[in-house]
Amino acid sequence: MDVSWYDTQGRFIFRYDAEENPSFQQLIPYVILTSQDRSHYYISKRITGDHRLKGKLSLGFGGHIGTEDGYTDVIRSAMHRELKEEVYAELAGEPEFIGHVRDLKGKTPDHLGFVYTAPVKSVKIREDNVLEGHWMSLEQLVESYYQFENWGRFIIDHLYEENA
Repeated sequence: MDVSWYDTQGRFIFRYDAEENPSFQQLIPYVILTSQDRSHYYISKRITGDHRLKGKLSLGFGGHIGTEDGYTDVIRSAMHRELKEEVYAELAGEPEFIGHVRDLKGKTPDHLGFVYTAPVKSVKIREDNVLEGHWMSLEQLVESYYQFENWGRFIIDHLYEENA
């Protein structure tokens, strides 16, 4: 899917303005790091920071778009920037867009995730004072299902169905 439509149809709003106004849709790049054979997923656990996510497991890495992400291909630019901020990762291929995720019943219904997967040769948490990370198989994801934040659970559902 070509997500460049958002480059011409959207506009940048500072996060603090968007967080206080639910009428704004916040676009969030969210990338899932996989082993090269795609049998394992690199997950993180937030140990400090955002109270909505603290103590929860996360299947992906990502965050809000910033002015530094430019005005063209902003979703991918923000995705690459967020990865560089959160992890040391040697990608084994270009991230692939797999779909959207949104939690209409949770605390952030105005957040729309653009979900990518990316195989990695190596990965390590950069922000080790904020996050802990380790590898999990799909079976381990399912066993830890209720420890994940909502987006992670939605994506685990998708991965499970896709591999059933």
